[in-house]
Amino acid sequence: RRTEDKDDVILQSLLQIQDSLHLDCSYKESWMELLLSVPRNIIFLWTALVGGFMIILVSPLRLTHPFLRAYLRIPNGSLPVDRLVQLWARTVCTAAGIQVIAEVEKNEAMKTKQKTKQQP
Repeated sequence: RRTEDKDDVILQSLLQIQDSLHLDCSYKESWMELLLSVPRNIIFLWTALVGGFMIILVSPLRLTHPFLRAYLRIPNGSLPVDRLVQLWARTVCTAAGIQVIAEVEKNEAMKTKQKTKQQP
């Protein structure tokens, strides 16, 4: 019964502030913004399609990954096709106007520092 009373109180408070939660979306793009979005979209599509095609062309390099991992000790994520896909993803994000920021947790950073200290 107590949870129902709390739910009723929360519902009443939400109903009271409902009108103030309205988001105004009346912004309209100018003709210049619409005109400039055309080449930006073309560049993005070209980058995504041509980059994807290039990845398909070099996908047979994946056959070398077991050899590179076993004999040259290259870790996952640093293999040739992995690097190419990362580069393609960064390029597509840049063409789309997306800024990617990688946040590393403190524990991950500490693990990396400890590993580098242990290695001669």
